[in-house]
Amino acid sequence: MESTEFAQPALFVVQVALAALLQDWGVLPDLVMGHSVGEIAAAYVAGALSLVDAARVVAARGRLMQALPAGGVMVAVAASEDEVAPLLTEGVCIAAVNAPESVVISGEQAAVGVVVDRLVGLGRRVRRLAVSHAFHSVLMDPMVEEFSKVLADVCVRAPRIGLVSNVTGQLAGAGYGSPAYWVEHVRKPVRFFDGVGLAESLGARVFVEVGPGAGLEASVALLARDRPEVESVLAGVGRLFAEGVAVDWSSVFAGLGGRRVELPTYGFARQRFWLGDNGELSVDQTGKDAGAIARLQSLAPPELQRQLVELVCFHAAIVLGRKSSHDIDPECAFQDLGFDSMSGVELRNRLQMAIGLPGLSLPRTLIFDYPTASALAECLGQLLGGQHESSDDESIWQLLKNIPIHQLRRTGLLDKLLLLAGQPEESLAGRTVSDEVIDSLSPEALIGLALDEDENDIR
Repeated sequence: MESTEFAQPALFVVQVALAALLQDWGVLPDLVMGHSVGEIAAAYVAGALSLVDAARVVAARGRLMQALPAGGVMVAVAASEDEVAPLLTEGVCIAAVNAPESVVISGEQAAVGVVVDRLVGLGRRVRRLAVSHAFHSVLMDPMVEEFSKVLADVCVRAPRIGLVSNVTGQLAGAGYGSPAYWVEHVRKPVRFFDGVGLAESLGARVFVEVGPGAGLEASVALLARDRPEVESVLAGVGRLFAEGVAVDWSSVFAGLGGRRVELPTYGFARQRFWLGDNGELSVDQTGKDAGAIARLQSLAPPELQRQLVELVCFHAAIVLGRKSSHDIDPECAFQDLGFDSMSGVELRNRLQMAIGLPGLSLPRTLIFDYPTASALAECLGQLLGGQHESSDDESIWQLLKNIPIHQLRRTGLLDKLLLLAGQPEESLAGRTVSDEVIDSLSPEALIGLALDEDENDIR
């Protein structure tokens, strides 16, 4: 397709076919516009030209352009129109204004080279386009007379929907589609940026690129490069539907034998986490009851960290829409995984509910304070460990109450307990507490004595 004689009609055919497919699927445009030769297809879709007349225009355009002498070039420049225009010399034209800082210049190779050198000297990026001719430049002049004659009997009608002109960047008005208009269209710059601005001012919010490739980054491209066509088109229509565009799905799947099913309103993860026979706590069972918290708190630090990492990765995968927790690297920063402030708060809410620890209040800045799943799990482990101190004291108290006094004395634990409390056993003599009294004390009274909690219990 290096020959513009065939490339232009081929583009037209693909664009018209895609537009017809979208309309069959219930996707109807409110406004259409094209880019250079694409405007001919847009004129047909809008109803300004019949299919036969539109095909005649594009075929004549491609044939006459191909017959022109080679030698011109087109260069994309990362600069504004106002910056480029004063640098133009004879034989060099602005061919397109695609964005505020995206202009294409076109013309004779030597003259364009001089302008490009000036732009490079100003620090502007330039890129030569792979084209056969210098379109939208003075080098198109030799074809315009013949082109005008071919179009003399083309019938033009009022557009049924909004149609944006590349020549003016405004809606098609009086004189649109005449032979003189299409001649101007060949020679004048493509005012695409102005056209997009007009569309936005008229309320356009969703743009669909109907054609091969994806040249417009902010649009929904139906035929992306290096992607199977059917997959690309269906993905594009899916994106349109997600943006609120009405789609007739019965037409999309007509003849394919498919049927509609009701999806759950909640994205259930289909991976199960049951409590195993070995008594290990499954990560998604946390917070179901107080026993779950106790089981977590009873785990050794390494195992607690492992299960909390699994818990964090499990909920992070749900928030990000990943297939499983294995898709989450515990050492990768949350922001690198795709988290932002909103999704971070969602993760925080899920973890707070999953753990279910009374009084637990995680900060909204959780993913920034603890930037990885591993770091966050360590923080959660510390919060859970905060419950250990009181529970450990109670456990030790219960154990000591069950140990006879003579065993504490025989093993030397009695001396250690009293020393720990700052009361060596021999110092008890100063309190007139005899060995017989000590032997007669209950475990509670002995420990109370050791901890100096209640001397009045000594009788």
